[in-house]
Amino acid sequence: MKALFLALIMLTSVSGCLGDDTVKEVEIEYGRNQMSDYSSHQFTNYAPMSMGNQSVLELNTTNASLILNITLDSYFHQPIFWGKGFANVSVLDDSENVIWQNETSGGKTNYSVIISDNYTFSGNLTIRVLSEGSDNATDDNVADWYVIDYAAECMWILE
Repeated sequence: MKALFLALIMLTSVSGCLGDDTVKEVEIEYGRNQMSDYSSHQFTNYAPMSMGNQSVLELNTTNASLILNITLDSYFHQPIFWGKGFANVSVLDDSENVIWQNETSGGKTNYSVIISDNYTFSGNLTIRVLSEGSDNATDDNVADWYVIDYAAECMWILE
């Protein structure tokens, strides 16, 4: 009986240590930025020619989560005298470090580039496109071309 009484006293003395059962709701505010753009070119020259451009995503935030969807749609024919053309897309940070890169020589492809929450942006991101192509005078096919669409959604927690 003493053991039961002692156990009961111990149980009641510890019961207050289990904590408060009320739940506090924390409202988190997010900053959000969405942007989209595209790059395209059609080669009208008979010999190989290069083309390049770049777009800057102005993010200017830290500890952000970024999802970048890139669609590459292109056509490059195989000429008789030189190599097939291509379109190369690179995503770089402000320090010119390549975060993502891919190349296509025809067809349509979709990519999702996800930069997680633990990536700290040093500023903006740059999307750089370098391409080479031509128009073949010996056939009736359309000249080489590419279209690159990108849509970015950036989200971060406001302090």
